[in-house]
Amino acid sequence: MLLFQSPTPFSVWGVIAMLAIFVTALLAALRRRLRLRPRIWRISHALIAAVIVVGTVAHAMLIEGTMETVSKAALCGLVLAATMKVTAGLRVRIKRAALRGESTARQETEQAYSG
Repeated sequence: MLLFQSPTPFSVWGVIAMLAIFVTALLAALRRRLRLRPRIWRISHALIAAVIVVGTVAHAMLIEGTMETVSKAALCGLVLAATMKVTAGLRVRIKRAALRGESTARQETEQAYSG
């Protein structure tokens, strides 16, 4: 079992991010069985994804190894920027659907079964 008793500060962030990944996988596997509404699913998934991204970035920034600080910070910045862009894009799509009067639940169901 992973405990939060490590002499290295970066390991705590890595464990948090890893546990969040496991929670996301479990939530995705049990989504239909738990009968989560699309809105609840979307919010919980976004929150857990934020924990994963922040935990991963903190973990990477605290590791001192072969990668230089500037290049590591640049890569972590790109990860954060990509996460913010995706999040903003999803919000725009949801708002556009609401303005058109479409149900986001219907859209999500169609997307789930069309792929």
